[in-house]
Amino acid sequence: MDRDSINAILGIAGIHANLEDIKQYENGRETYNMCKAFDDHKKAGYREGKRDGFNSCKISVIENMLRQNIADELIMTIAECTQEVVDEARKRLAGSTT
Repeated sequence: MDRDSINAILGIAGIHANLEDIKQYENGRETYNMCKAFDDHKKAGYREGKRDGFNSCKISVIENMLRQNIADELIMTIAECTQEVVDEARKRLAGSTT
């Protein structure tokens, strides 16, 4: 299959792979390992989901600290986050009570 066809298949599947990363040679011919492309895509999705879940949990903990009227500086120290993250949690908390 040519490079354009490979790119079309990956694009339809929503996979943004670098063809150089999935290129391999069999019997002196250049081929593309589609299984590797799909596996890499799946792993990237897993990592993203894990990160999003961790961040969501962290925001929930920060919201709980805000409910307890803990000072922003202490929250940032405990949660190892920035003021922007505390502000985001505060906005989410305000939005959930209305």
